[in-house]
Amino acid sequence: MNMARTGIVITFDLHDVPNEGKSRVYSNIKKDLAKLELKKHVVKRDGKQVGLPRNTFVGILEGPISEREASHVRDRARTKVKEIIRRHHEDATIFVFVGKSWAWGRSKI
Repeated sequence: MNMARTGIVITFDLHDVPNEGKSRVYSNIKKDLAKLELKKHVVKRDGKQVGLPRNTFVGILEGPISEREASHVRDRARTKVKEIIRRHHEDATIFVFVGKSWAWGRSKI
């Protein structure tokens, strides 16, 4: 029997990052988000990892959560991500999604 799982998707755009520092800024943010168990890949049913775009991270919570708990998770995640990005860069837009039913697909163009 599959246990209910809740997905967290975080994506962001950094604004006005100088080209010479862009790689370092993204790398530092990625390291800090990994400490929150946010990953740069999703796992297919066959166990293979599928990479995500540079500024997208996902996490999985095991077990069901209520709508109220989802809002709390979203708010906590958003606060943590803001703190991390502010530590490495000033200007950004972030988007946080928390949901219990999802489907995903990845394509290269």
